[in-house]
Amino acid sequence: MPDTTQPTNPPPRKTFFEFLKDYIALAIVVFSFTVLIVLISALRSKSASFQDLKDIVGLFLPVIGTWMGTILAFYFTKENFESASRSLRETISSLTSEEKLKSTKVNEVMISAAQIDKYPLKDGQTWDNVPIVEYINFLDSVKRQRLVIFENNNVKYVIHKSTLSSYVYNKLMAGVQKTDIDKLTIADLLKDAPQDLKDYVTNTVDFISESATLFEAQQKMNANPICQDVFVTSSGKNTDPIKGWITNVIVTENAKV
Repeated sequence: MPDTTQPTNPPPRKTFFEFLKDYIALAIVVFSFTVLIVLISALRSKSASFQDLKDIVGLFLPVIGTWMGTILAFYFTKENFESASRSLRETISSLTSEEKLKSTKVNEVMISAAQIDKYPLKDGQTWDNVPIVEYINFLDSVKRQRLVIFENNNVKYVIHKSTLSSYVYNKLMAGVQKTDIDKLTIADLLKDAPQDLKDYVTNTVDFISESATLFEAQQKMNANPICQDVFVTSSGKNTDPIKGWITNVIVTENAKV
């Protein structure tokens, strides 16, 4: 499957007027503190009369207080408002995404059974005795990242190319000869691979009925952290013929609002 990871968007750059607004606010703050320092210095000086200083303080302090109060209210109120707006948007987005998934039937967006790329077994081959390198070459040829393993026309496993490659790489690092690596099969993987690697073969698939919604498919995936594939059958049983395939990528794409 294609890589759907999106790059993180850089924060938007400030405009000239936004920079100008910040500089004006900074200038007002600096000027206000400068005036306060001058007033304090004058109050401590004996050269000015008390009445004159009282008049000056009475004139400037309300103006400075109004300036400072306006700046504080603008910046701090704006920050709180933006924080509340972000939280509200995230909540609305989450609710809207859920509603969208609940209103989307799996049979409207699934990959149909006919579109699933199947490895063409040769005479005498079964899914578990095909060399892993052949499976990897097959995935490369059809430009896919997931291999669907069928048994008796039913889906048994979905194995990611990365899982197969990881097993082969581990064997190569362990000193296994290339001629022997070329003979490794999924049966070998299930026999002697680490348990976490086995889990990514045997425990990543679930099933759902064709009348279900994408939200139900998402719930299946959420219930199993390593499940990224849900197959659609008429009744939701794994013994029924496969109607289609829902991947985690399909769920994510259809959850966007």
